[in-house]
Amino acid sequence: MDGLAPGGAFAVGGFVREQAEEMFQDLSGELKKSDPEKIKDRWMCKPMDVPTASAGLRR
Repeated sequence: MDGLAPGGAFAVGGFVREQAEEMFQDLSGELKKSDPEKIKDRWMCKPMDVPTASAGLRR
């Protein structure tokens, strides 16, 4: 029942903070192990040829 006492593991922020810090450490470790070439952003922005209203007036 110590976890329910003020300042115990289940106090506001106690248990949740510990879990969040542990998860952050795990995810940070996974990210450090990743090959930078495999997680490289491959999206490319290409301009689209969008007709304008004035293009139709050039007939």
